[in-house]
Amino acid sequence: MVYSNWGSYGREWSTVVRIVLILTACGLLITLMGFIHVDPALPLTQSANGVSAAFRISPYPPLQLEETNLQLTLKDENNQPITGARVQLDLSKLDISMPPYFLQANDGGDGIYQVQGSFSMSGDWQIRVDVFVGGKHRQFTYYLDVD
Repeated sequence: MVYSNWGSYGREWSTVVRIVLILTACGLLITLMGFIHVDPALPLTQSANGVSAAFRISPYPPLQLEETNLQLTLKDENNQPITGARVQLDLSKLDISMPPYFLQANDGGDGIYQVQGSFSMSGDWQIRVDVFVGGKHRQFTYYLDVD
């Protein structure tokens, strides 16, 4: 009789061990997710009011005071390229106050807008993109770490 009770404790113990292992694995996975880094050289896509904006930076990572290509591809809700838009980028350093740094992107056709720029210092930057098309304004914000 004692032997059969030990068997039920063994099953309960193995369940506890499985739960602990699952929780440990989940904690490790969550920790590792904090180290995952999305490469902005790949398009980072956002949508606002029927417009999707895929942002690409090259070279990536950008280096302080070196020429960087900033490209935005705009598409409508039917995945068709948006042409004839006015696209302005506002680059700002997040940890210090600095004068506005605006860049006007050129319409390269097929929904692709490009501009060259450089970052005056390394660190965390915010790129706010203002898109004016069809009498409407849309805004997209991207974050970037400059080496």
